[in-house]
Amino acid sequence: AQAAGVALGVITPVFRDLERLGFLRTTKARGRTLERTTELQDAWVEGYLRDLRPRLHPRRFRVARARWWEAEDWTGVEAWLGGEPAAALLTKRLVPQDAVLYEGGGFAPLARRIRPAKDERGNLEVLDKFWNFEIPPPGPHPRLAPPLLVYADLVATGDARNLEAAEAIRERFLARA
Repeated sequence: AQAAGVALGVITPVFRDLERLGFLRTTKARGRTLERTTELQDAWVEGYLRDLRPRLHPRRFRVARARWWEAEDWTGVEAWLGGEPAAALLTKRLVPQDAVLYEGGGFAPLARRIRPAKDERGNLEVLDKFWNFEIPPPGPHPRLAPPLLVYADLVATGDARNLEAAEAIRERFLARA
């Protein structure tokens, strides 16, 4: 509950719903285990794109410098890279054109250096960070969004090259062993 940023009383009904839908199994021997994880991930992505993402105060900017995320010092920056740049770093299969950045209140130091200009069709989308837990970097960059979120960013575009990269992320980071 604490990691999800919700009240403890919310968790039990969520577990019940997951069990009712066949996504969670509880046994004495193994405790709780997730089932049908690919289907569950797809349902989460659909709900995220439909319900949560629009409430993350999306803002669009244009950044003139290409691949700015590679050259920047991210020390002290409370922002996490998502979308195409994160996918490129995780898979080495994509040449990024647009970026997604989840900011947790510390975007200003980075903004002073990359000088984003407001532009409704810009190449940088900034969203509010909504998770409340530390994530170990899944790749070479110190500030990458969680892989499921990167996957969702790519799916949201509907672009064929991004969907291919999304599938690579699913296979490498989201598939259950």
